[in-house]
Amino acid sequence: AHAQGILDAATLGVTGDTGENQAVALQAALDQAAGAGQVLRLPAGTILVNGLEFPGNLVVEGVPGRTEIRTMADGGGFLVNDRGSLVLRDIGFAAGPAALTIAASDAITLERCRFRDADIGVAINDAGVSIRECVFTALDDAAIHAMDSRGLHITGNRIDQCGNAGIRIWRSQSGPDGSIVTANRIANIDWRGGGNGQNGNGINVFKADEVIVADNHISDCAFTAVRLNSTNNSQVSGNTCLRSGEVAIFSEFAFSGSVIANNIIDGAASGISITNLDSGGQLATCSGNIVRNIAPRSLVNPDTTPVGIFAE
Repeated sequence: AHAQGILDAATLGVTGDTGENQAVALQAALDQAAGAGQVLRLPAGTILVNGLEFPGNLVVEGVPGRTEIRTMADGGGFLVNDRGSLVLRDIGFAAGPAALTIAASDAITLERCRFRDADIGVAINDAGVSIRECVFTALDDAAIHAMDSRGLHITGNRIDQCGNAGIRIWRSQSGPDGSIVTANRIANIDWRGGGNGQNGNGINVFKADEVIVADNHISDCAFTAVRLNSTNNSQVSGNTCLRSGEVAIFSEFAFSGSVIANNIIDGAASGISITNLDSGGQLATCSGNIVRNIAPRSLVNPDTTPVGIFAE
């Protein structure tokens, strides 16, 4: 069980598909592996728990496509709080208000993980996280909801069937964020929460400055593929935005220094809108974009004017 610094959780009594609460055994295995500086390998199957806290300085890996940790109906969630240097790889997370919550932490990496059947896939608050090649599906609210981040790197993920948003990068007060969102596939984003634009967006950046949104494939969002609201020095480039229900790319309200370049927009009720200069919006460049197949009206927002590119 201890070969090559790998600790097999099964030798510590963690088993999949038992239908019984494995929290005590799994928490002990996590803590033992972290204390010994070993990689923890999880068994295949569904591991039911009523809550977990991940330690730092640890790598945890499942059997690709076959390991899932699921919250019990009355259980708590999965938490990474005030930790550093944690890698979670090839693990499915399911159920709960948030399938995984990461707070006040740094150097957290999620690789090839799966998130489903929760309100939010990954909820981030004041943390530095890399999320790569993960799959998010069937989430009632959002795939990734990040507040006051320490610079996220979100790349190569597949996000599908979310109730209100794909990726949200928000701050409680305007300031540098520096997150980079590249090469993700985002599709089928609904607006169950209603409203006139706060929901239904593939990527939504709010009060977060210096964010890069590049080379993503974003399709079938109820409202907007990429929506910048009150951002500074943000770049939106090289994205393919298909069948947006309202404005495909939006830079709105108190923005300053938006670059919107080399995007392809095919199908939207309005292509690109750079607006609300009455609310402090200023300084944007819009270049090299292709905008086509603008619909005569928006089914979700009747106030939308069918134009290709609008600048106020």
